[in-house]
Amino acid sequence: MRLLGEIQTRRGESDNAISNLNASIDILKDVGNPRHLWQAHAALGSAFHAVGRPGEAREQWGAAGATIQNVANGLSDRELRQGFLNAEPIRHILSKSQ
Repeated sequence: MRLLGEIQTRRGESDNAISNLNASIDILKDVGNPRHLWQAHAALGSAFHAVGRPGEAREQWGAAGATIQNVANGLSDRELRQGFLNAEPIRHILSKSQ
């Protein structure tokens, strides 16, 4: 559903994209898959940005950033945590979440 929402965002099918991305977030919270959860929040942030809803976009980017931080905080190895936080896709999401 996340991938479908991302495709719909690129096609300009905003209402469907937002609906599918919200549904994917609900599923991912139940399943407990943090990587896909932060990706879904980030994709929803992009969808909201595309339709001119910056407040909701910031909220979703913030949720993505919070999920990433929770994962990072759970990594006991300092070098692993730093490597994770320094990865380009992670830095991109974190920069948008602030």
